[in-house]
Amino acid sequence: MCEERDPIVWIVYNDGIRDFSRAEKFGMLKTIVSGQYHNGFLKDSSNMVNFMREVLREYQPGDYLLMVGEPALCGIAITIAREMSSEHNINLLRWNNHLVEYIALELKLSPLEFVPTRAELVKGAIVVGPSLKESQEDFNIR
Repeated sequence: MCEERDPIVWIVYNDGIRDFSRAEKFGMLKTIVSGQYHNGFLKDSSNMVNFMREVLREYQPGDYLLMVGEPALCGIAITIAREMSSEHNINLLRWNNHLVEYIALELKLSPLEFVPTRAELVKGAIVVGPSLKESQEDFNIR
């Protein structure tokens, strides 16, 4: 069982140039991948996943993933956070240019019991997933 602590904001990719200080209101900032490691990781996905898993070993429900950088890294971070969490919700932060601040999103991930193959999806033989209304409710903006 995890010891209770203040939330951490996990910066998926920190290039060392951007100022993430506005995200500090959500928790202490920690970087998952920094600029010096980025290029090598994209060439070797197993090393990338293992490295990110090691960094995120302290991830707990209530933490935030700050979505910035390479989309593949963001996807891997969400996947690892889901693995590390006993809950089905992942907290994300994204930048809003209009409001000039980070916006918290709660991503509700339900457990998958069946994953159809591409052929099954293309044929339309299987209808999988919630209704459109339920899908819209899976992304809550706070």
